[in-house]
Amino acid sequence: MKIAENIAYACFNLNQIKILPKFYQEMIQAYYAIKSKVDFNIHVQHIYENPLFCNPVINVKGKALLYREFINSGIVKIKDICYEFIPGFLSKDSIIEIVQEKYPELRSWVIINAYGRILNAIPQLWKNELTAINPVNVDRFPCLTVGTNMTEFSKATTKIFYKLLLQSFSEPPTSEMFWLKHFPSMCFRALYRVVNQCHIPPECISLNYRVATNTIFTLDKLQRINKVDSNMCLSCKSCPEDMFHL
Repeated sequence: MKIAENIAYACFNLNQIKILPKFYQEMIQAYYAIKSKVDFNIHVQHIYENPLFCNPVINVKGKALLYREFINSGIVKIKDICYEFIPGFLSKDSIIEIVQEKYPELRSWVIINAYGRILNAIPQLWKNELTAINPVNVDRFPCLTVGTNMTEFSKATTKIFYKLLLQSFSEPPTSEMFWLKHFPSMCFRALYRVVNQCHIPPECISLNYRVATNTIFTLDKLQRINKVDSNMCLSCKSCPEDMFHL
């Protein structure tokens, strides 16, 4: 069973992907960490592309199915057990013929029982649609909503998912709340772009960063942590020395 686009629907455990290079294992686990924030707009034409196995939607008592004999025989997706031009599922005899071509020693009743479990595991709503409609020559990849943005499956780049992953494991700096109290409409993306301009001297970048992150130890801050007795500005001697006074 090739992972390919099946990663969008399937859910593999660590034992099933341990033969993959470490990089791909970590990438798959990272995707699962944000999968709850990725919503697929499934229509009947997309149901055909759903994998039959390792798919949490197709399950028996909450457990996804896995029949290696079916996979090795080429029965991987829902479309593999459906007729090509008319609605409905293949007959038991057709499935037996397909599987026994690869596994001639496998008994027919074993194949029939497995096929029955597969059909029972498919959601009833999907089965109703699959037995009523057979979409041919249509886009079989759904649009997906990542976070709050909808995009086509083919245009969902790694960058989109990487940003979503960062949001899951990181928090915005507390300085953003400080600035929002005073400037509610502030755009931090534009602010950080200014802070990290490459054509300004390093010492200016450092100062800009400290201002943006509110990490300059003004006298007002030092007084709050009992490092100085007075927070009055040493230059004007009339106002407290805080970020805005600087």
